[in-house]
Amino acid sequence: MAGFTVCVRTGRETAGAFLQTAEQELARVSQITTQTLRFHRQAKAAAFADLSEVMGSVLTLFRSRLIARHIQIFAECQADARICCFEDEIRRVFANLVSNSLDAIPAGGRLLIRIRTTGRGHLRGVRVTVADTGCGIPVAIR
Repeated sequence: MAGFTVCVRTGRETAGAFLQTAEQELARVSQITTQTLRFHRQAKAAAFADLSEVMGSVLTLFRSRLIARHIQIFAECQADARICCFEDEIRRVFANLVSNSLDAIPAGGRLLIRIRTTGRGHLRGVRVTVADTGCGIPVAIR
């Protein structure tokens, strides 16, 4: 049976390894569930949200896909990048951008995320950049 490896453990070593793996997976599923529930909460009014935290929660949801495809993430997120918004809607926008990037990036590619404040005086805002090493939109589809 080429390409097939069997690892046999006995006794406490096996039980301990299985228990540790089960605890890690339970923690991971719990975190994903928490992040997913954030998508379904409906805010009644706009509120200030830290976009770095919002993007962090989105990246947590896509973590396993990013790891499986060996995609490198380069994130430069300014901690005080806050805007008044409906956080769930911004989270959906970020999730859509990251998902689209994952669809376009070849395995081993790169995803760049940059969040920073911009402007001066009363014309202040936040600039969010999502760039990837994907193929882009084919001319025929544009």
